[in-house]
Amino acid sequence: MHARWVSLLRWVDGVYFIWRGIHKWRVPATIWLIPRVSRALPTTPLAVPIRALVFPHAETIGLALGGVEVVAGLGLLALPRQRIFPAVLALLNLLFLLTLGFQEPHDLALNVLMGILNAYFALSPKPQKGRRLSG
Repeated sequence: MHARWVSLLRWVDGVYFIWRGIHKWRVPATIWLIPRVSRALPTTPLAVPIRALVFPHAETIGLALGGVEVVAGLGLLALPRQRIFPAVLALLNLLFLLTLGFQEPHDLALNVLMGILNAYFALSPKPQKGRRLSG
């Protein structure tokens, strides 16, 4: 039973990141990135690099973030034995937490929860090929 719950959570996590990545491709960064991050600047420890690196290249950064989310989300679904995809997503969760989490409490909770989930996926033992996990 445990394996089924883990698989379901992995599926939800992967689909969520694919959806968020596609959203970042479809909606300009001037709409979703700049306003939210600008409001969070007083509370983020990343304010200096955001002003210097992210804002001048917001569209490129937004498209790249979307690409990372889509690829890692697909990898989470298609290659469950690979740890790199959930590790990348856990790092994204940490980045989002440090950027927005203190300004937007719902992002704080979501990124902590998903960061823990992705860290669990990245650090849990790989199931043996052809063997079922007992629950």
